[in-house]
Amino acid sequence: MGNLANSYQNLGKHAEAAGLGQKVLERQTVILGPDHPATLWTMGNLASSYKHLGKYTEAEQLYHLVIRKQIAVLGQDHPDVTRTKDALANLQEQMQEASP
Repeated sequence: MGNLANSYQNLGKHAEAAGLGQKVLERQTVILGPDHPATLWTMGNLASSYKHLGKYTEAEQLYHLVIRKQIAVLGQDHPDVTRTKDALANLQEQMQEASP
């Protein structure tokens, strides 16, 4: 399901990606736990979908949550933390460009 959500994202079908991503996140949270690296990866992908849908506040909040959890689980220097920080920085730049 996660791969299908990513495929939707790559095809520009961001609403479909977000809807499926939310379902994947719910299931992963129950099955793997809220702090499992795969769950955190899905949270980051969902934040990306929100960004593409113009849901900047939701995306920003989710990216911050993912970063906090990734640091706690994976450590400050893990590549996933760097990737998520980069995604957050890109979002914040996009938000500044979109503001009047």
